[in-house]
Amino acid sequence: MKLHGLGYIGLKASDPSALLSFWTDVVGMMPARALPGESFGSPSVTGSGPVSGGSGKAPDGSIYLKMDDYQWRIGIHPDSTSGLAYLGFEVEDDVALAAAMAEIAAADVQITQGTPEEVQARGVCGLAWCTDPCGNRVELFYGPVHDRHFVSPTETQFKTGELGLGHALVFVDDLEASLGFYRGALGFKRSDFITFGREMSGHFLRCTPRHHSIALIHLGPFAGLNHLMVEVTSLDLLGAALDRATEAGLTITRSLGRHLNDKTVSFYMQSPAGFEVEIGFDSVLVDEAIWCDREAAGGEIWGHKTGNPNAFKESAHSLA
Repeated sequence: MKLHGLGYIGLKASDPSALLSFWTDVVGMMPARALPGESFGSPSVTGSGPVSGGSGKAPDGSIYLKMDDYQWRIGIHPDSTSGLAYLGFEVEDDVALAAAMAEIAAADVQITQGTPEEVQARGVCGLAWCTDPCGNRVELFYGPVHDRHFVSPTETQFKTGELGLGHALVFVDDLEASLGFYRGALGFKRSDFITFGREMSGHFLRCTPRHHSIALIHLGPFAGLNHLMVEVTSLDLLGAALDRATEAGLTITRSLGRHLNDKTVSFYMQSPAGFEVEIGFDSVLVDEAIWCDREAAGGEIWGHKTGNPNAFKESAHSLA
């Protein structure tokens, strides 16, 4: 099957509305012009626009964020815990969705057709969903709304398009089963992997030229979201984001640096919901004609320092 990147992601937080300023004023996204499933109205009829009025806020307390031509890319939903709610990977059309469902079912993974209510809640034409071995909901969808008119409050531009919105890094408690699901049932390719120690490793999986759309990290019996990464289009935009994060008093969990494997220049900050957000620039694009699976060893090229050398492991333990 062909997946066209991480099309949207759902997150959980106790008070999503309290996160709106973080995503807009620091990260540089804008509230969705209309909520998923909401009518845009008629340009010729005054006052017929979406009831949400471009606030990005839904009646149930969820917020929706826009970062490009897509109607929305990130949804944050009220929950007693924070973390990952769902991952949405885009396919070409209804024919591709039906074929993908058949492939997944043939891999002995239960796949369920989305209900009309679920389809409307995502603002797409159709979807199906399954769960990965760690219990994360994984959706395949087609026909998202493109409503254009993205205007960042910080004049930020994000690198999306054929690459999807970015990547998610998740801790998994069953590495082999998780790799079997994403590489086997969903058809991801591994770009490379990193060994941290005995039975501890990270695996970086792609479905577009982006080096990875999802990374699976196994450090022990923990599962959950570590971070979400979005990529900006210039070094100056990256530096400006770092300035905004610092001025807002956010904890910079990893300093500016460049990764060894995907060559991304980035920094990490702790979001108000607890999980981290990475803002990056200049990530490598995979050339399928010459790229081979490999182990990336030797640490970072430069930077990405943390005041706590055990922070990565501790973030995993906090999920136990």
